[in-house]
Amino acid sequence: MAAVHPRARMDAGTALEVFDLVERADAAPLNLSTGQRQRLALAATLLRPSSVLLLDEPERGLDLAFRLRLAELLTTYRDEGGTVVMATHDSGLAAHGRLISPAGMAA
Repeated sequence: MAAVHPRARMDAGTALEVFDLVERADAAPLNLSTGQRQRLALAATLLRPSSVLLLDEPERGLDLAFRLRLAELLTTYRDEGGTVVMATHDSGLAAHGRLISPAGMAA
């Protein structure tokens, strides 16, 4: 299975901008807030070449504004041919995808 993006989707500087981490670029991860660490983890995930993203509550620790941005980033990934499998309690984020129940039935 080939990756949707065989190379990094963006360079590190662009990722810092997209994920609102420019001001914390030199900070050690342990010195970041919970939301900043979550954005860093998501940035690293989206930078890597892939065809499938498996995400478990990616909205954890994110403010509403960044949750909306995350929905846009994941929609773009999907529109470019990627598959996103995600467990979430955020109905707004879930609304951007096709819902599947634990029994495997489309919700």
